[in-house]
Amino acid sequence: MSKEKPISFTAAMIKARREGRKSVTRRVIKLPYRAPPLRWEYDGISGDEHAFVLTNGTTNYDYHFVKPRYNVGDLLWVKESWGITRLEGIGGTLEYPNILYRADSSTRLVLNQPKVWEYCVPKENFKWRSSRFMPKWVARTWLEVVSVRPERLQDITEEDAIREGINLKTSIGTGLLDHGSSYSQFQQLWDSINANRGYSWVSNPFVWRIEFKEYSR
Repeated sequence: MSKEKPISFTAAMIKARREGRKSVTRRVIKLPYRAPPLRWEYDGISGDEHAFVLTNGTTNYDYHFVKPRYNVGDLLWVKESWGITRLEGIGGTLEYPNILYRADSSTRLVLNQPKVWEYCVPKENFKWRSSRFMPKWVARTWLEVVSVRPERLQDITEEDAIREGINLKTSIGTGLLDHGSSYSQFQQLWDSINANRGYSWVSNPFVWRIEFKEYSR
């Protein structure tokens, strides 16, 4: 049974999705840390869980089972930075919020969500609101999951890096990457988001490869 779940993208990846360039994302599979020479290897599916085995190459020591957060058929609403510029309404009653999205400065009038006074501030005090706490009714981008599989991060191909939304000028932080392949740019983009969390490109963690398509509500 499909479920509605939130998912977060960077501003650059939100723009890539809105432009139809992003149809895949990768998310870290968090496994218990083990020091070399022991390492985790994928060992297949057991029921609705994926099995990982702790091994030194010749002897298996432990198993760990993981359920993916996102499953085929799930509907994902994309969280992003946003704000309310003003209220609009019908018949002189100002009730409906006009949403401004930070990723591309586009706006949307939400007619099915009246009386959102708890979010509203005078225009001169406008402020951006964190994607972390974005409510579902603000979401403008909905996706349907079409496939989920585990793989090593470094197994990504040039073609899949392009499906991740990478192009020859992909913004990360304050700069632009305008050199190398999409594969090499994805490495840099990955590290800009995940290296400080302990999941660098060099560490080659297991990830969920999640493919999706646009979903219209």
